[in-house]
Amino acid sequence: MNKVCHLSALRQQIYLLLSALLREVPAADLLDAIHNSKAEWNTENKALDEALCRLSESAGEERVEKLEEDYHDLFVGVTQGKLSPYASRYLTGCLHEAPLVELRGELMELGVERVEGLKEPEDHLATLFEVMAWLSKEGHPRQSGFFAKYIAGWGGGFFNEMERSATTPFYSAVAILGQVWLQCEARLLG
Repeated sequence: MNKVCHLSALRQQIYLLLSALLREVPAADLLDAIHNSKAEWNTENKALDEALCRLSESAGEERVEKLEEDYHDLFVGVTQGKLSPYASRYLTGCLHEAPLVELRGELMELGVERVEGLKEPEDHLATLFEVMAWLSKEGHPRQSGFFAKYIAGWGGGFFNEMERSATTPFYSAVAILGQVWLQCEARLLG
């Protein structure tokens, strides 16, 4: 596999992994897969390899029940979680604001349709990462602009807050991976 194809596949994998971990509590089989994947990650980036290794190690130490508690506190809460994984709320303080409206227009231009039954607005960071996975896989020329417009301005701050708010080593490791990954992407796409 040539280096460009490897980079594209790696980018897609990391975006999809982060998306899955932000969308819901990982099931035991996903935790096992993350824990057992430690030897598979070789990104040629020391900080990224260390973040992936930390995530892998923490996945082997966590119980799903404890992760459910931490996820609930971070993203759900009684009325709302400690964190808001939505671009519009993070940037404007309210859901369904200008960033979401602009995003919906761009997704239509890209030919990306809303998944039927999805309850979350499209500006959820997990959805943005899914779009980036697709754009990176396709080598789409708009990936740099999409990243800059919808993720770069707030994603790092979100993951910094997540690291401070997490009560489990696992979600702390997810936050660190997110921080490192967004730094890598900013350098690549900037």
